[in-house]
Amino acid sequence: MIKDFFKTKQVNDSILRPLGAGLSVLYPLIVGVLVHNMYVAQIGILGAFSYLAFQRRSIVYNIKATSIHSVCLIVGFLLGSFVAHFMFLLPFAISIISFLGFMVIKIFKIPKPGHFFVVMLFATATSIHLSLSQVPSVILYLGVGTLSGLLNAVLISFIEKLPWKSEINNDNKLSLKDKYYVLLYEQPKILLDGITFTFVLFVAGYIAYLLRNDFGYWVLISSAAVLSGEELKIIKTRYHGRIVGSIVGLLIGAGLTLLNLSIVEIVLVLMLLNILVEYFMPRNYALANFFTNPLVILMSLLTHVASPTFLILSRLNGIVLGSIVAALLIKFMSYALRINNRDY
Repeated sequence: MIKDFFKTKQVNDSILRPLGAGLSVLYPLIVGVLVHNMYVAQIGILGAFSYLAFQRRSIVYNIKATSIHSVCLIVGFLLGSFVAHFMFLLPFAISIISFLGFMVIKIFKIPKPGHFFVVMLFATATSIHLSLSQVPSVILYLGVGTLSGLLNAVLISFIEKLPWKSEINNDNKLSLKDKYYVLLYEQPKILLDGITFTFVLFVAGYIAYLLRNDFGYWVLISSAAVLSGEELKIIKTRYHGRIVGSIVGLLIGAGLTLLNLSIVEIVLVLMLLNILVEYFMPRNYALANFFTNPLVILMSLLTHVASPTFLILSRLNGIVLGSIVAALLIKFMSYALRINNRDY
């Protein structure tokens, strides 16, 4: 059982893709240091996740994918900022985003991480109460990050010697309506899956609303992360891996906070952590969480006035509760569907 946590899958990947992820968070951090405003760095890193739409296909594909991902991240963050003023809307808003996002990535066959980071930025923004006058600044900070993600997607594409354009896929010639019908033909239960995942995030969103003054948004993010496995067996693995990996990761994060790192050291550590997260994410989800959590803790400390202990305990509570809620609800609903499909 313990050995399984350290097994890595063989994937068609290179070190250059994770390196691009590290560079993507580095640029907003440098800008934040230069302008003496670490909010630029903190918010910019969220925008830099646009790079994660990168695929080893073609340069044009990566430009389009990263640009579209950038727009979706900004819209998701702004929606979260709006909901932050009307928190009773949270369960309903996340349900709509979840279902629409799920269907879009399935219809257009968008690879992972799909819409996860849109959900993540939406959930994060619900914990930030922005005034209308602050919105332009936040869009600018996110823009710094998304631009960094786009530039690095192009850079890594050239270094990887990817073609300018990939071969035309016959699916791309179909209308939206035809793509939808093809999806239903290939995956008849896709609507049921979408509704199931939406229900789970509705419940997680309601819990996040109840815990809005503590660690609610981390409950929502953790549930969404576990659901990214989509299949029951994979969700079970991610559920265990996220909890165990997060406990180890938070201990690493606690250790880093005790080192009294300088701002330059924090910048370099954040870049290294993001490289490690993206290297291990497709290979071993539990190991990736060893580095995700110290990354989040250090990011939070760039501007956060709360103590590291409070941040660590809040994140741990959110991760455990969110993971358990998602895993139990999916297991219960899968069981209910199996019972319903039995012949008597």
